Amino acid sequence: MLMADNEFFSWVLSYTAGKRLSDLSSQFESVVLAYERYQKAQGLFQRDSSMSPLGLENLEDYERSLQLISIAILIGRLDLFERLVNIIDHSYRSEDALYEEIVGKIQPGRANLEEWYHDQPYRTLLDAIDAIDAIDAEDKQSAANLLSQYCKIWYPAFKSCPWHNSHLSMTSTEGAYFGYWAFEAGAVAYLYGIDDSQISHMVYPKDLVAYARNQKRAE
Repeated sequence: MLMADNEFFSWVLSYTAGKRLSDLSSQFESVVLAYERYQKAQGLFQRDSSMSPLGLENLEDYERSLQLISIAILIGRLDLFERLVNIIDHSYRSEDALYEEIVGKIQPGRANLEEWYHDQPYRTLLDAIDAIDAIDAEDKQSAANLLSQYCKIWYPAFKSCPWHNSHLSMTSTEGAYFGYWAFEAGAVAYLYGIDDSQISHMVYPKDLVAYARNQKRAE
């Protein structure tokens, strides 16, 4: 697991450092491959090849799962998205509303659920999705407001995670900080067409959402 997580942290650090998104798109496959290898190794040890290397019951693993599939969507690597979903689905298909909402925009016919693993901070993101599905223009503005609110409550919700406040231990030569990013907020904005023009929160990957939208227009 540590090797897979380190691949992910390295990728996010490169994004935080401002590496070209086109380069990051090709490099993301090494992250997906690392989790696939971990799943295979875990399967051999547990004698169950279908086990997901990321358990949605755990808040940190849940966020990691959403981040991974959201990054794949935003960089336009739906081949990698499918591989990630295949990893997670073995154990968690049709069990969490937000996961199904995000995956369902790429894979129609997914479950429509009213249950989810973690209320905080994810209920706000689910509310944003519900609002954008409404016809009323006021509700559509509400979706943008809820997305902004989600970004504000995202970081405090993870105070129990090891990476929380890692920026405070940074020195000129060492540290574990790799960046704080609510990639799933960007994926929801992109997939559901939510207006993010007024969102400027530090955890919102605005340039990555713009990249996804530009790639879509170029198709």
